[in-house]
Amino acid sequence: METISTRLEERVPMAFAYYMETAKPNVYFVLADNGAGYLMPGMLQEQRAISGLKSGLNVWAKHCEKYYKRWELSVTGFVIDGTAPGLSKEGLDCYASFSPNGIVPQKVPLTLLHGEMPVLRSDDDVTENNPNDAAKHVLRRVKDRPIPFHWFRNILKTLTWYMNVVEEITKSDPTVELLDARTFFELYRIWLQQTPDAAKGIIKDSKHL
Repeated sequence: METISTRLEERVPMAFAYYMETAKPNVYFVLADNGAGYLMPGMLQEQRAISGLKSGLNVWAKHCEKYYKRWELSVTGFVIDGTAPGLSKEGLDCYASFSPNGIVPQKVPLTLLHGEMPVLRSDDDVTENNPNDAAKHVLRRVKDRPIPFHWFRNILKTLTWYMNVVEEITKSDPTVELLDARTFFELYRIWLQQTPDAAKGIIKDSKHL
C-alpha cells in the first residue's frame, strides 16, 4: 500500500504520472492526511467557533471527489483530527461520499460502520528505527486491542525497514497477516456487518477509556 497526495498532479505532474504508471500490480494507493489536501476536517463542521462560517463539508466533498474519481481511489488511510472536533455524522457522511471503502480518523469510536463505510480509529504511530522493536510494538498492540483488525502509521521509513518489520512480526506470530488496503477494508466491512457491537461503536479499547 502507498499513501499519496493527489495534489501532486498539479505541483509535479510528470513525477506523479511516473509514480502511478510504474507502480507494481500489487501496489494499492490510498489517500492520507485527510484526502485531497491537508486540513482538519472537523473544523469544517458547524458550529465553526473560530470563523463562524457555515459548514464547509460540501465544498470539501466536491473538491475531494474530483481527485478520488480521477485516480480511482476509495480509501483515506489517515484523517488527522488534531485539535479539531472529531467527525460528526455530517462529517462521516462527507467522507462516505468520496471515500466509501474506508477511513481511519483519530476521534471516533474504536470501530464503526457508517452506512456502508467502514471506520477504524487510528492506533499508534510505529516509529522505532530498530525493526525488531517496531515489530514488538505492533504485536503488543495487536494483543492488547479487543478486535482482529489493526491499522498503524509509519513515516519516513525505507522499504528495507518495512520488509524487516514484517519478517520479525511473521517470525514472532505467524497468525498476524499483513493485507493490502482493499482486502483489509473489505474483510473489515464484512466483520462489522457480522458484529453488531463493533458496527455500532460499542466496543471499547482500554487504552482510551
